[in-house]
Amino acid sequence: MKRILPILSLMASIAFFSPLALHAQDVYEDDQKLQEKHEKERIVRYDSTAYNHEGDQFLKVGLDFSIPMRPLNPFDDGHMKIGGLGMLGYHVFITPEISAGADVIFGFNTTIGDNIFNYIPIVITASYHPTLGKFEFPITLGIGCAWETYNNNTYWPGLLIRPEAGIHYRIADSWSLGLDASYNFMPQFCKAWGTGEKNIWMQFFNAGITARYFF
Repeated sequence: MKRILPILSLMASIAFFSPLALHAQDVYEDDQKLQEKHEKERIVRYDSTAYNHEGDQFLKVGLDFSIPMRPLNPFDDGHMKIGGLGMLGYHVFITPEISAGADVIFGFNTTIGDNIFNYIPIVITASYHPTLGKFEFPITLGIGCAWETYNNNTYWPGLLIRPEAGIHYRIADSWSLGLDASYNFMPQFCKAWGTGEKNIWMQFFNAGITARYFF
């Protein structure tokens, strides 16, 4: 009888603790599967082969030549000549393909009468960035206001609408270099502001080179 009691106690212990051990093993395996699932989802969301990710930022610097589009010539002393503009911008990726930001532009054009039209717009932008390998094709729409001067006359605030498209090559993880083309629509509502007898509808075609630094 004394020999039977320890055996019965051992059997009872095994019968009691075995379900608990099996349950713990099942919980552990479920946790492992859940962690693996989350890791796979994280890898899908963050594609290490893609250059741009949500939250990434970039600075851009551009230099363009600017061609006034005739026959909408705003000045009475002659046609405007080809000018130029420089641009500095800061942008943030909202998604891997969409960014938002702002550009500051300084532009100028001279006229046959040797007068200079200057404008300094601040432009809020939204961009779509399709890619193909190391090539990027940013498409941007910007709208902003500009400080404009010509022949000692100042116009503020001037409206600027600026669609833009380009092709860029990713020369490194943090740098791209490319060509951009844009259209500036810059109306002056002189009648509404009481600064002239007629409204002016300025248009410019711009093209040049742009460098972008990503961080």
